[in-house]
Amino acid sequence: MSGSNFYKIKSLLSVMLVVLVVGIVPSGVLAVSLDSATTVRSDFSFGDNSFDGPNFTPFGSDNLFQHFDPFTDGSLLEVDSFTGGELGQNLELFNLAELASFDGYAPAMSNSFGFVDSSDNFLSLLNAGDNPGASAIYSQASGEELTFALQNSDGTLLSVDSRNEGNAVQMLGTWITEGGNLNVPISNLHGFSGAITFDLMVGDLVLFIEDLKPDANHPEFGVFGSDFDYNDFIVVVRGSPIPEPSTVVLFALALGTLLVWHRGANRSSALS
Repeated sequence: MSGSNFYKIKSLLSVMLVVLVVGIVPSGVLAVSLDSATTVRSDFSFGDNSFDGPNFTPFGSDNLFQHFDPFTDGSLLEVDSFTGGELGQNLELFNLAELASFDGYAPAMSNSFGFVDSSDNFLSLLNAGDNPGASAIYSQASGEELTFALQNSDGTLLSVDSRNEGNAVQMLGTWITEGGNLNVPISNLHGFSGAITFDLMVGDLVLFIEDLKPDANHPEFGVFGSDFDYNDFIVVVRGSPIPEPSTVVLFALALGTLLVWHRGANRSSALS
């Protein structure tokens, strides 16, 4: 291959790389936020609880958000229904709960986390028993309306307070404003697994979920009313936009041009 041909290929590959990085994977550094669907909860407080363990087993002065303090601005949020925008988006969900079962300790009554759509159909993506770090991806179509939801034997609980029984706060959200490695030691967990580690990204949305209704009545578990500790299911939501069709077309054209040029170069070399 001559030097001029080498530099032509190098230049074309550079153009293709720019198209790929800028157009197809624009979320490589910052996760896409859903901030248009969130509202800050003012004057909201909660008691001291472990990260993932039963609230009746406190671990010193640890509270639910202690491990997230270095990564957030401390704001607690309500998350409204949201759409996929003009082109749609991919939503990746990660489980950070060690035991995401009913009230955090009753595996026989499982929790499922996902969305309800505009027709109130429940779409399950994460389930009790999934290991910490387990993930699921949902491609939200353009204009498709979704609401974060948790479903168990008591019914469906939503991230929108007004749609819950008694306008109950069943989910708390917080934005990740500083990326880094989350590390929750085993002393803050049930003890069924090792420490939980996870790489948080700026723009991630973390949901802390209470799975008991205000009037919950489960004497078999010693539950009479909700404990509202928000540690029954903990989910990280990470969004990324679906690439524009024009970007995909440009990339395909660039790749096709490279292949045609390469074949022509090979033929010229064979004839010479």
